[in-house]
Amino acid sequence: MKCVQTIINQHYIIKHPSTVFKYVNSTMACTIDAKKLGIPVAHVEAGLRSRDMTMPEKINRIVTDALADLLLTTDLGANKNLLAKSISDNRIYFVENV
Repeated sequence: MKCVQTIINQHYIIKHPSTVFKYVNSTMACTIDAKKLGIPVAHVEAGLRSRDMTMPEKINRIVTDALADLLLTTDLGANKNLLAKSISDNRIYFVENV
């Protein structure tokens, strides 16, 4: 992950994005680097859970949800999942299916 983070970090420093959007299977490395550089992160399809902790994607989602500034949900069940983890409702936005 460090190699990927180094590349992403360099891209962020050069491009100065105003926000980083996380979508589907992109890695949590993007989120970690963005947060280190003070770039807001929006996680698309936040809060979706299979509850199968053997799936690396699901672990990445949980970490990304915890770090993201905006949590864009596509399902009202996702809102409930996030609220159940004590995530503030002012970070959660139901955007329907993207």
